Amino acid sequence: MELLGRLSPLGLNMARRIPESKKPDFTPMIDVTFLLLIFFIVTLKFATIEGAFDSALPKDRGVGPKTEQIEKIDMLVYVADPGELVPVGKSSRGVKVYEGRQIRVEIGKRQFRFDPTVDRTDGTNPLPELTTFLRSFPDRGEIPVSIDARKGTVYGDVVPLIDLVLPLGFKEFSFAATFENE
Repeated sequence: MELLGRLSPLGLNMARRIPESKKPDFTPMIDVTFLLLIFFIVTLKFATIEGAFDSALPKDRGVGPKTEQIEKIDMLVYVADPGELVPVGKSSRGVKVYEGRQIRVEIGKRQFRFDPTVDRTDGTNPLPELTTFLRSFPDRGEIPVSIDARKGTVYGDVVPLIDLVLPLGFKEFSFAATFENE
């Protein structure tokens, strides 16, 4: 009986104790993960492939292997004179076209002007000066051309430029558009 009396309080005390659950400490693992991440980011070498992706990053700055820079022709298209919208014939649909519209094309410091509304079905060149300038590039098939249509330009303002650039042998061609406040 004595033995049972001695065990009983001990057994009750053990039944009342709730063992604490041990949770692992993840702080060292997170520290090591961040250190590895920082190490890999710092030692990563980016391959520079100029002209493969369209981007507006500066090519004359930064760290990396020196690669040959690919020339790019950026045509900025502005409305120099909006002209006037006039109805075509006596159409009941209200079709209107521009008259006296002037478009300015800038490539670097050079400027070219043309009227996109002039009928060119006879095959006349709307921009002979621009054609001469573009023919001065020897490797036209490898040089990308970008047309950046600014505020106020419409589809009919850009089409003559496309019709001019493609027959000259330029193969990479892209469009850009800027926001009104730029």
